[in-house]
Amino acid sequence: MDLSESAVTAFADVARKSGVSATVDDWQIRVPTYTPDIGETLARMAAALVAAPPALAPGVYHYSSDDRTTRFGLVRTFGQLLGVDVSHVTRNPSAPPGAPRPFDCHLVTAKLRATGLAAPPTPLVEGLRAVLEGAGLSLAGVGSCSS
Repeated sequence: MDLSESAVTAFADVARKSGVSATVDDWQIRVPTYTPDIGETLARMAAALVAAPPALAPGVYHYSSDDRTTRFGLVRTFGQLLGVDVSHVTRNPSAPPGAPRPFDCHLVTAKLRATGLAAPPTPLVEGLRAVLEGAGLSLAGVGSCSS
């Protein structure tokens, strides 16, 4: 797996590049969601839709993790998981330039959760650990991290 393939795991590469200074957004709230959780939720929803009669009302349903962080928080968490110093990374507390972006990207998931079909979200650190292990990276002996 190439860590740059994902907008989330790309920050593991930022954390690992100790000789390269970087400034990373610490303003916008992100909600990284573990892909297997999304897949499980979609499978549950599909089964409910094909049931006779359908057990899911038509409409828009949102799913996301409960964990919120920033890009800078992701770099710090990856640094802890990988056991690397991230002092080469500076936080930018200002809104990013360019097209306006929402401050908080969290989705309202109450409608889907009320159906009982939403997979329990994997905690951020647990999901990041699984992805890094799947990429063959050795991790520091870190029990939990805060972002």
